[in-house]
Amino acid sequence: MIGRRITPSMVVAALALFAALGGSAFAVGTQTAKLGCTNGAAKAFVTFDYDHVVGAVPQSFSKAARLFSRKYTCNGKAPELRGTSGAIEVRFPGLAPGAAVATPVTANGGTSSVTVSVDGVYRVVTYDPSGNSITRGFTLVVF
Repeated sequence: MIGRRITPSMVVAALALFAALGGSAFAVGTQTAKLGCTNGAAKAFVTFDYDHVVGAVPQSFSKAARLFSRKYTCNGKAPELRGTSGAIEVRFPGLAPGAAVATPVTANGGTSSVTVSVDGVYRVVTYDPSGNSITRGFTLVVF
C-alpha cells in the first residue's frame, strides 16, 4: 500500500481554501448594504394606517409616532404628516422633492394619487373602487 504524502503545495492550497471560505462568510454575515441618500435609492417611505390611528389626524404637521405604522428616511430625520381637506400631506425634512409612488392600504380595493409641491410636501388622495375620494391608509415611497 502506498501512503499519500502531504506536500507543501497541498498545505498552502488547504489554507487558501479555508481563508477564502472564512472570509466570504465574514463578509456576508457582518453588514448589510446601506445605500443612504444616493441616486436610485428609496430616500424615504411612510405607511399611514388610518384605521389604526388613535385620535384625530392633526391639521398641522406632526411627527407623532402614532401616525405611522412604518417610516424611514435616509437622512434619519422624522417624517411629518397632517390632514387637509380630502387629503393627507406628508413631508420629509431635509430631503429635496423627488419622484413618489403611493398605494392604498386596504382590503377593499381602490387607488391613490400623489402630487408633490416645490417645497417638498407630498399630497396623497385615496379613492374607493368607484373613484370617490375617501380617507384611508396608504404607503408612500419617495425616490
